[in-house]
Amino acid sequence: MKDRLKLLRKTLGLNQVDFGTRIGIGGTAISKFESGVNAISDTLVLLVCREFNVNEAWLRNGTGEMFTHTSNDLVAELSETYHLGTYGEQLLATYLQLSDADKRAVERFVSQLTANVQKAEDAQSDACEKEKDVAE
Repeated sequence: MKDRLKLLRKTLGLNQVDFGTRIGIGGTAISKFESGVNAISDTLVLLVCREFNVNEAWLRNGTGEMFTHTSNDLVAELSETYHLGTYGEQLLATYLQLSDADKRAVERFVSQLTANVQKAEDAQSDACEKEKDVAE
């Protein structure tokens, strides 16, 4: 597994420090994992797989492809299934690339927009009702 960890890191074009930073550990620890000094824990395997979209079976025992489906693969599948079109694909792909904080900001924006639209529709409906009452 140590050799596959090193191969993954090199495939990603990352040095040990940058690779470690992405999963919350130091470059020295990565060096020790890659050289076999330290055993690679289940926790580390899961962190690596989640952060870099790595196929766990490949990392553990070398079977299958190195990477799992990327978000681009997922977007393409969803686009085909739901007939999203170019705009829908780009909207979804861009959203998936956002940080968690940015995703929350988008969600707050959409929530506020929805509330504002509802208020405007309610005000318009109330105005129509008043006009109707006056006309009668």
